[in-house]
Amino acid sequence: MGSYTLGMPLLHHLARTGGTLISRCLGSMDGVCLLSEISPLGVAHFNPVRQAAQWYGLFEDHEVDEFGVDDSGAFFQAMREIAKRASERDLSLIVRDWSHVDWVGFPFVSPPPMASSWDAVGDETMAGVSPFGPAIATVRHPIDQYLSTRRLALLRDAWDEDAMWRGMRAFAESIQKRPWFRYEDFLASPAQTLQQMCDAMSIAYDPDWQNRWADFDQITGDGINRSRNQIRPTERRPMERGFWSELKGNEDLFATLELLGYPTPEPLRQKWFENGSPDKRSCPDRPWRDVAASPKQDCHSEASRQGLPGQRKTESREGLVGTTESETTKKGMKDWDAEVVHWRGVCEDQAENFAPYLRLAEALRWIGQFDEAADVLVDVARRSDQFPADALAQVLPLVCETLERAERKFEAIEYRRRLAEIIPTNKNNLFQLSVLLGGVGEVDESLAYCRRLLELDRNHLGAAANFLLYTNYSDRFN
Repeated sequence: MGSYTLGMPLLHHLARTGGTLISRCLGSMDGVCLLSEISPLGVAHFNPVRQAAQWYGLFEDHEVDEFGVDDSGAFFQAMREIAKRASERDLSLIVRDWSHVDWVGFPFVSPPPMASSWDAVGDETMAGVSPFGPAIATVRHPIDQYLSTRRLALLRDAWDEDAMWRGMRAFAESIQKRPWFRYEDFLASPAQTLQQMCDAMSIAYDPDWQNRWADFDQITGDGINRSRNQIRPTERRPMERGFWSELKGNEDLFATLELLGYPTPEPLRQKWFENGSPDKRSCPDRPWRDVAASPKQDCHSEASRQGLPGQRKTESREGLVGTTESETTKKGMKDWDAEVVHWRGVCEDQAENFAPYLRLAEALRWIGQFDEAADVLVDVARRSDQFPADALAQVLPLVCETLERAERKFEAIEYRRRLAEIIPTNKNNLFQLSVLLGGVGEVDESLAYCRRLLELDRNHLGAAANFLLYTNYSDRFN
């Protein structure tokens, strides 16, 4: 790692890669002093001396303006003084880098340097030697990172598609010689991943972070989501139609996937199948990843584990990417794109078996393909006459929720009606059904379900409000 003059590890990551959450966990550890989104190019936005003063009391208020940070030399001197004062108080200093300005830039820096601005920080006596501490990086699946970054209002007006993909690739290339960690691994095993990060930064690991991270607010970035009290994997947001077709020739995306060890997204593999190239060896110009990069998550839906009619034990089937589900499980990893490929094949082989379709729909949801998942589940629901009531009670809510996530909520009316017959006391279903029926003009039927709900719960304000509203539009009362 070389010689360091300051015990000050650097934590690098781009925007929307989980850096704020990871930093909150690290910052909540006992004895850690974490400065957030600090960069030599970003001192006008995030002043390290001011953070050290306000968050950790390392400086008096009058000292903040005395320490200039406007040029490389002054910035280095300020960081050296911060490190000195933190050490005197037995604090382990971690600096979270604002990597966005170095690799993506807009709307703050144009063009970005496409190199870490920290590399130029130091003095003339330290040529070729890092003046800081060990550096690590965290990353996220580039598709999820891109989708999340696109939603940032701060970047919307200056959005540069090429700069975004180019910066993601360049950042991935830049971290290959240092330890880096996937956000998905952190979500699956936060304690284990944080301990590995601490080891890489030579920071003492404090397991009690788990009791403090939710209230830690000495951070910049996304702000504090007080409603979030769990760290766990989540499904990808629903994808827009046509999204994948726009990425087919995106070399920066494929290079980033390759560099970070993520598998090729299943919808892109599917495009190649449609073009007559089902064998990955026939696509030599594409880095077809079949690595199960994400840790295993036992998140299969309860419905997919039910003993449904027509279900037989599913044998391990060789997937189109050379990975079976059982192999993925043995490796302790979960590659949802490979799961989609696998369960597509099982469904083709066992068309009469409902269980593989539920597993396929689940995998499609995890990769953001809610529209296709809805199609799969609707097909199952339409063939479910032989399902016992308890199995239908598991399947129908999943059908309705997936249709809603796919922005097809009114298609759920017939399945919510069936659910109301099976479980007449399901208050949430009765309420949602009444709302949907009102939305398509079936006012009298909507009122009937409102009335049924109020008989179950006379204090249900939503049902009461809708009952009064829909009464005004009912032919019975006009």
